[in-house]
Amino acid sequence: MNNGNEKNHLLQGDCRVLGYVRKGVKISRPGEGKTDYRFFMEPLSPIPPEFQEARERGYGFTGFMNELGYPINAFPNEEAAEAELEKTFGNAFFLFTPGLKNDKYFVVTDLVKEYGTTYINKEEAYLPIPVFGTWDNPLFDGDMDKLIAHLLAGKPLPGLGKKHWVRTEVPQMLVIHAGKDDSGKQRFLCLMPRKDKAFKDMHIGQGGAYFHVKKDNLTWAFFYADDPLLVENVVRCHHDPLWFVPESVMHVLKERFVPLVEEEEDKAEKHVLSQQVLDQTVRDMMGFAGGSDAASAEEKKTGEEPEEKKKVQEPEKKQAKEKKETPKKAKAPAKAKIPEKSVAPVKETKPVAPTTEEKEKAFIQRFIRRVRQRGFLYDERDLYNFHISAKSSRLVILAGRSGTGKSGLVRLYGEALGLTPSQVAFLPVRPSWMDDGDILGYLDRNRMLYFPSDTGLAELLVEASRHPEKMYIVCFDEMNLARAEYYFAQFISVLEKKENPALQLYNPSLEDRVYNHSDYPARIPLLDNVLFMGTVNVDESTYHFSDKILDRANVITLHQRKFSDMARLTRREVAPEVEVSADEYRQFRKDEGVVTLSDEELHLLDDLNAALDERGTSGGIGYRVVSDMSRYLSNIPSGGPMNRKEALDMQIVQRVLTKVRGSREQIGYLTLLNEENKLTGRFPELLKKYSQVSAFTESLRVLERKAKELRTYDYTL
Repeated sequence: MNNGNEKNHLLQGDCRVLGYVRKGVKISRPGEGKTDYRFFMEPLSPIPPEFQEARERGYGFTGFMNELGYPINAFPNEEAAEAELEKTFGNAFFLFTPGLKNDKYFVVTDLVKEYGTTYINKEEAYLPIPVFGTWDNPLFDGDMDKLIAHLLAGKPLPGLGKKHWVRTEVPQMLVIHAGKDDSGKQRFLCLMPRKDKAFKDMHIGQGGAYFHVKKDNLTWAFFYADDPLLVENVVRCHHDPLWFVPESVMHVLKERFVPLVEEEEDKAEKHVLSQQVLDQTVRDMMGFAGGSDAASAEEKKTGEEPEEKKKVQEPEKKQAKEKKETPKKAKAPAKAKIPEKSVAPVKETKPVAPTTEEKEKAFIQRFIRRVRQRGFLYDERDLYNFHISAKSSRLVILAGRSGTGKSGLVRLYGEALGLTPSQVAFLPVRPSWMDDGDILGYLDRNRMLYFPSDTGLAELLVEASRHPEKMYIVCFDEMNLARAEYYFAQFISVLEKKENPALQLYNPSLEDRVYNHSDYPARIPLLDNVLFMGTVNVDESTYHFSDKILDRANVITLHQRKFSDMARLTRREVAPEVEVSADEYRQFRKDEGVVTLSDEELHLLDDLNAALDERGTSGGIGYRVVSDMSRYLSNIPSGGPMNRKEALDMQIVQRVLTKVRGSREQIGYLTLLNEENKLTGRFPELLKKYSQVSAFTESLRVLERKAKELRTYDYTL
């Protein structure tokens, strides 16, 4: 332990511990007229022996709420302080250094909040795991051959000091190295003993961490940063070179590991292979450059095998000949098939790749985590709804009052996809826009040059057509400031085409005569790697959408959270995410090709459509809407907060009720409040009739709002 501030008599430990804030606070009065509150931290990972007494007495490590950012006299009593603590930090991990103050109190120092997983398992023991290197600065410049050589030779791995580690009897099971694969995707090389459950020896010394393990006792595996097993269970620290892995998850991780060297059937034959052959096979197996390539180069140059290679191959050939001449024996039931060599055959295998469902689940969790880290406040169902809408329809429109984060949500989705600024275009709509030339550009026939609009949309769409492997986002910000039916006209017809959709910039017959046609071709293929989105505010300065727009879009009205929730927000600088390719995103999409709605769901839509047609009300439900609703329901991710019944409710709101607008005389029969202030009308009656299909909570809420507007204004939008 280190001597700290002598005035406070603080002794600080040389380690880091994972924990959480447990329930209960105690009032503290640091001075006259000053009130603070003491909170208690419960360790989840091993603690040093000298602090074990605190655990045995049932006490957690303690700290003060002003250390968490709360000012003195912030709360009237212990109950209010405890409620705030539970609301803000009840589901957060903390990393801290243990300390002993005045030889009496076990305290937390160097407190850091961690967002490692989606929840805390307070009944689980979390094991500390060292991580060497970073994605941008891997150990030994990414030379895994050198990394393993250091490990096997007992040489130190730099980057882990005593202040990060815990002197404990818990065995060390795993070593992790952060790096990237050939495509630049972030991944971890994980090394673990096979025969023993942990490394026989591990200690922190001068130069770094020392491990001891034999070559035939080492296993390895690659884990990618977005692996759901890591995202949902493992705490990956932001500032310390540590992971904390639940003990139960460690056994699941171990199943993905493969031996560096296969176990031999008969140890008596071990002398047959020289150490040189063994080393070379290990290098080949891990895909390292070096000996094998050098040997191949020498063979190509001379046309002969190197003398050293001939020598080591002779015993192998002799062994193969003896095996061939040996009579067959009865098959031993307990023995596995013997390989030709005592070393595993070369495999370019990786751990079992995650399924598409797991990849999508990991992406959604990344999206939610990104929102929280950037300090934004959204309902989680809105985030799921937005993702489902984005992948299942060509146009998503975010509606709601100004300042609810519509544009921010689009930006966050682009960040979660790992897109660069050049792959995302925000087009602030101008009231003067009258046709697509205002957003794309025009052809000057006198000079035969195409002049693109200053929106940059034409350039982005050309780039997207030439890079179908990348994702792009186009967002029309406040798209109803001008009449979308005018400037968006060409998009309206193109977005519904399933085969070879393309935007036309000018007459294709003129293309060869246009000097810059290589930069701006006459037709731009509109591929499915471009997501089109829009934001709208509904007020006196905007236009209303016609049915031709509403039929092609999911219109999402974001739920506004309570202002008191804003006190829980924290904003942090976050690193860019690994880019999601267009092929990966396409795998998230499901398109059955046919309508998969149940009979009851179809009957509901028939009855709603009949109600709209009952008095000649415009805004009926067309085939396109039904097909889009079916696709949306087919794309609900499993394991999320939204089931099919709730998703159907959202689709009724987004695809049907957006068309319920007009005067009380026109649509009063569809939704109305009676004298007792109860919701009545054809739509509420039908939703109640089909209650077995869905509870229609959101739909009834929207219908009630529209009924109130009809009562107050005689009109609803």
